[in-house]
Amino acid sequence: MFARGGYTWILGTLLISAVSLLYYLITNIIIFLDLAIILLIFESFLLIFFRDPERVPKSGPSIMAPADGKVIMISQIPKQNITRIAIFMNVTNVHVNRAPLAGRVLIMKHYPGGFSPAYLPEAKQNERLVTQIKTQIGIIKIIQIAGLIAQRIVPYISPGQYLKKGERIGIIQFGSRVDVLLPTDKIRIRISVGAKVHAGTSEIAEIKSRNYSFGAV
Repeated sequence: MFARGGYTWILGTLLISAVSLLYYLITNIIIFLDLAIILLIFESFLLIFFRDPERVPKSGPSIMAPADGKVIMISQIPKQNITRIAIFMNVTNVHVNRAPLAGRVLIMKHYPGGFSPAYLPEAKQNERLVTQIKTQIGIIKIIQIAGLIAQRIVPYISPGQYLKKGERIGIIQFGSRVDVLLPTDKIRIRISVGAKVHAGTSEIAEIKSRNYSFGAV
């Protein structure tokens, strides 16, 4: 299975490669063969990048990772009662992002910005999409951040929509970073910096028992 929006890239590149190969066979001009080979190599990259495997999230009080990749930062903002977890995605990771918890989408706001490497602290000021979700532990934020190569954040959701835990929320095309902001007093962190996680299946935090119920948001 491939990510929504990926088929255009995959089929388009394959078509151009096939046309280039056909031109080579007709004209015997080597540049068309070179182009076909380059495009087929790029096609293999696209098949890796746009893959979208099915994921089954853990039930119960687990809070799932919103992205595949490496945890590069866990920080707290005490005055705002916020814990921020940042996950860096390299080009070989699955790039479809998922909801850490069930809830209703309140606000989605796009911010223009730079394109610093996503693993640097200043990447917080890059172009980004901030999504607020009302959950059983309050409002959480998911920040999809464009990086040095990533130039397009593609959302799959819209305000007012109810999300299941682990549901697909969008994709950042060609690598970057996803941050999730959680209320500090209602969670226990279950990972550390350097951990490798998978969107929708890896537990990054757990809801404290007094804040957890099986009821709907």
